[in-house]
Amino acid sequence: MRVILFRHGIAISREDSACPPDPERELTDLGRVETRRAAEGLLDLGISPDLIVTSDYARAIQTARIAAEVLHVEEQENVVRTGDVAPTVDPRRFLELLDRMPCREMLVVGHNPHLSGLLSLLVGAPRQPFTWMKKAGAALVDLGLDARPPGRLVWLLEPEILGRLADSR
Repeated sequence: MRVILFRHGIAISREDSACPPDPERELTDLGRVETRRAAEGLLDLGISPDLIVTSDYARAIQTARIAAEVLHVEEQENVVRTGDVAPTVDPRRFLELLDRMPCREMLVVGHNPHLSGLLSLLVGAPRQPFTWMKKAGAALVDLGLDARPPGRLVWLLEPEILGRLADSR
């Protein structure tokens, strides 16, 4: 099983006086553009998820919708919203999700610190995140046939690199 972690794009700033509560923060115009370019970069890398699992926060749902469109994933049937990938949830809960939703390739859309902690957990370094995923950045972990950690980190890419892949078409 391959797991692609995809952090949501740039959202409304918490310092903005019009900022809604955190779960309702949406992507900015720039966030939507950068997210689309990053998703196009994922497409160029051959990413073709059977399932997209997303946080139920607005900015993650928007990111998942963009990814579903670009990656040709049927949103109604193959995009699942869950609180299990919310920003403050213990990443170990994701392992239960893997057992409930087996597939060949899963794209997980979420937030930091959850995604960076989950990445560490998936590659067998569960004590402390070894990186901080950027907005609209992605990582691919190959968990092998048993779909259990520790897996192998195949790549970790910043949004600028994913955008360059999309631009090189």
